[in-house]
This record gives sequence, structure tokens and C-alpha cells, in this order.
Amino acid sequence: MRVLVAIASTYGATAEIGEAVAAELRQGGHDVDVRRVDSVESLQGYDGVVLGSAVYIGRVLTSARQFAARLAEEFAPRPVWVFASGMKSVTAYPLGAAFTSPVPPPYFGARYAIFGGVVDRSKLGSAERSLIGFVGATHSDERDFDLIAAWSGEVSVRMNQFDALDRARSAQGTR
Repeated sequence: MRVLVAIASTYGATAEIGEAVAAELRQGGHDVDVRRVDSVESLQGYDGVVLGSAVYIGRVLTSARQFAARLAEEFAPRPVWVFASGMKSVTAYPLGAAFTSPVPPPYFGARYAIFGGVVDRSKLGSAERSLIGFVGATHSDERDFDLIAAWSGEVSVRMNQFDALDRARSAQGTR
């Protein structure tokens, strides 16, 4: 499958997760492009999308929500997988079927995997440092790249299943 990994990331930690997801998908035999959500001009030619966003104060980034709306309009019913990264509400078991299956529109309204994120106070402005203090986050990198690779591997398997099903339907239609 040709897959787009579309990322909304402010300081780059979620983008690094997106690169890790892409690497695992490539190992699964997929042709993968990684792009920031605001740089995606066209969705044509993609068979699947993985959408990732940072989470701040319990909300995904506006650019990710806007891209999700675009996906719902331009890409559905093709499969979309979603992940987020943040410091709170990390998914206890993201390898469960609900978290490795495609997500229906509006994408961020359904269950999706939330991985641990990064808080680097040195990159934050004073308002952001105040908010981080308010929610009790400390300077840390909570990303679990082994877990992210396992999740991405499960997503890759699901993508291969969709691809096989799509090929079977196409073959039946040409008979």
C-alpha cells in the first residue's frame, strides 16, 4: 500500500514518533511518505493514512483536527489510523484491536492510541511552562519506541489485510 504518515507536531517529538511509525510500515512492505499535515497538497495516490498529533491540555492540535476534517471529506472511506502523543491519558494497551484498526470519521472522535510524549521546558514559552506546571507534567521523555514499533507493526498487518481484500475485490470485478 502507498501510505501517508501525516503529522501535527509543535516541537518535533510527535514528528519523531511519525518517523518511527513510517520506518516500521516500510519494513512491512509499504511505500510511505511522511509529511506535516499543513504541507499535504493532495491525498491522491494514497491507499491509507496514519494521522498523528501532539496533545496539549487534552486536545489534539488544531492543524490535526483540520486535517482530519479534510480526510473525512476527501479520503473516506479509505482506511485511516490515528495516534497522538501527550503526557496524560496514555493508552494502557495500544495493541488492542480497537487501537490498531482504522478509525472512522471524524477520526479524533473515536478510540485511538495515545503514546507518551515529551516535555522539554527549555523549548516552552512562559505561558506553556505555566500550563505544564498546572497539569503537573515534568521535564521528561515518556516515548516508548518499542511499544510504538509494536503498534506500527500491528497497523502494518492490518494495512496488508485491507490491501489483500481490495485486490480480491478488484479481481472479482474484472471477471
